[in-house]
Amino acid sequence: MIDGIGNVPENRLDFEPYDIYRKLTPKEKRDMQKKIQDDTVKFAGELDDKVLPKMPNTKKSTVLAKRRFLGIVAARQARLQAQIEWLHAEQEKYKEKA
Repeated sequence: MIDGIGNVPENRLDFEPYDIYRKLTPKEKRDMQKKIQDDTVKFAGELDDKVLPKMPNTKKSTVLAKRRFLGIVAARQARLQAQIEWLHAEQEKYKEKA
């Protein structure tokens, strides 16, 4: 059981996480996607500046591969940031109702 949500199916491909876009209007969804893209670019630039010089040099790792990896990290970080902001908005909404 995951945090009271229910049982995770045996085939994890059938598992669908909660969609943070679920109750948004199309305009709000586009705005959120635009913010995620902007944050991804911002986070990728910061990771390139701070982390890329510290990554070890090996024969198998190229700068392009390292930047691709940091791009994936930045995209995940941007999506996580959007989920955190969504969660805070939901908490405030339910606080006001109580």
